[in-house]
Amino acid sequence: MIIVGIESGRLGSDNQTRGIILEVSKGKDIPVTKSQLLRSVDGKLLHRSQYPNDIEFRRAVFKTLSVYYNTLQDTGSSFPDYFAIPFDQSKPKDEECESIDLLTAYIKDFAKHKGISTKAIALTSCVYDYQNVDLIHVGRHQMSRADEILIKKHPELKDRLIITDGVPSNLNWINIEMQANSPQKSAELAKFKDKEVALFSLGGKTSNGDIDFTISDAQKLLEGAKKLKSQGYQVIFTNSPRTPNNVTDFLYEACKANDFAFYNSKRITDNAQEAIDNFTIYHGKYNQEFKQQAQNIGGNIYPAILSLCRNKGFVVNTWDSFSYTSDAAALGITSVVYNGNYINTTRREDCKRLLDNCRDAGYIKIFDDDFINLSNEDKKTKIMPIVNKVICKEMQKRTTPRANMQQNIALSKKQKDNNQQ
Repeated sequence: MIIVGIESGRLGSDNQTRGIILEVSKGKDIPVTKSQLLRSVDGKLLHRSQYPNDIEFRRAVFKTLSVYYNTLQDTGSSFPDYFAIPFDQSKPKDEECESIDLLTAYIKDFAKHKGISTKAIALTSCVYDYQNVDLIHVGRHQMSRADEILIKKHPELKDRLIITDGVPSNLNWINIEMQANSPQKSAELAKFKDKEVALFSLGGKTSNGDIDFTISDAQKLLEGAKKLKSQGYQVIFTNSPRTPNNVTDFLYEACKANDFAFYNSKRITDNAQEAIDNFTIYHGKYNQEFKQQAQNIGGNIYPAILSLCRNKGFVVNTWDSFSYTSDAAALGITSVVYNGNYINTTRREDCKRLLDNCRDAGYIKIFDDDFINLSNEDKKTKIMPIVNKVICKEMQKRTTPRANMQQNIALSKKQKDNNQQ
């Protein structure tokens, strides 16, 4: 089975797509490169919102797929069995669903012109009766009562759904250990070797105000971290692109004062206006310190740090970040969640549902004094089924063996002709 993704321009979504591609590529020498996440040849994302009308959108899709198809011909490779299309939860539901359906229609139209069959899966979608999408991956946390009623009314829709408790991830233990064993990161992590680690991996805010993370939240986490330190834990804080810059500065100073480790994960700019225009970029008091830190440790150290939590310790995430399922619970790391920061749960019901579902299933525990006071053994949480495997297994069931035989013959003939010339 061969899968190619559509680039979203969102790091989290693109990493979820990479995770699916990696899963089906296991045992094969197929790196997840940019060529497996398609973007329009004109540099735009292949999304309806990027184009003035349907005609221009269709033209961009066909032009992009033509270039991609020609590349496949040159290398004698097969056309994908599936196109993985990311769903943008920040956009209005119907608008996003219609965009995905339209994109899928154009992809299949192009394939039909080439005499090829292909399928599409919508990743982390809502429940929707797509006309062109073959499989719909839905997180259980994204399902409402109205969705359940819709599924009951349309049994054929249920057959197309893949419902999971979390989201895909491109992180796996092989990748984590490779990073942890790289020279610079290995040297940095040596100070934590054989010690119990409490890793605080922070989310942040969203530009629309639905989610926030403040200095007050950081202070609460610091108080808990101090208690953990008194129990013998080594405390590490990492921020994320969505962590506000003022919170980043506050935590960096507080970590130094309390002998905690702090690692910056935000991209750094010396242009103050750039950080004002895009809050996911860092510009602050510690530009030079963070640049030096990145140079010393060889870039983002977060994946490598997870190796410290494999047997001893745990990860604390904020409930706005779904990495507590994709990066922790599914990897068998004890996963703890801070749910004190503000989330508009009317607009982001998915955040609350995911928290409730995972807590009820035992995949996570809530970060509070009760958790801190538990014994190390009682702190542990259950392992969540790996979402990548669940999705790919369902996709494989629906893939016709050698579905692209006609195209493979054509490509082989083209390759043979090229060799004879």
